[in-house]
Amino acid sequence: MDNQQAKIQDLAWLAGLLDGEGSYYLLQGYQWVKKQRVLPKNRAGFYPCVKVTMCDEPTIKRVREIFDTLVVGHYGIDDCPAKGNRKENWGTKVTGMKRCLKLFDALEPFAVTKLPQIRLLREYSESRLSHNRQEGLTKRESEIVDIFRNPDSPQRLNARKWLGKPRMV
Repeated sequence: MDNQQAKIQDLAWLAGLLDGEGSYYLLQGYQWVKKQRVLPKNRAGFYPCVKVTMCDEPTIKRVREIFDTLVVGHYGIDDCPAKGNRKENWGTKVTGMKRCLKLFDALEPFAVTKLPQIRLLREYSESRLSHNRQEGLTKRESEIVDIFRNPDSPQRLNARKWLGKPRMV
């Protein structure tokens, strides 16, 4: 029971950290044709990403430990050197539909401010995985891409407009 309680505590801590310091977004992938980077047709090359970067290395190490416990693949952004006024920083990110869906399953019960982004990325990922991705984006998938890619909306997403108010805990 203590292990389960600790796991819930870790997930709540991680969700809170990602609510405040993390980013949820869509990355645009590329295809390589004859050693040249080419955008896929119909913008079908978008995939979800969850990223956190900060100057506190022990916090990032703890985030990575929790990702390892959840068996969620992640990539480290290690020891970005100080440059100008910027301090040395570390980070980690989770990319890909299946990895992000696994992470969303764990974080969704605890997320508050980033819950709308999680729900939209979940909807996009589940939709993309439910059909042949060579067919291109559906209308709804294109709408979700536009929501995340719109530079005019706050943090590229005004989630209340599409999902209603975030739930209260």
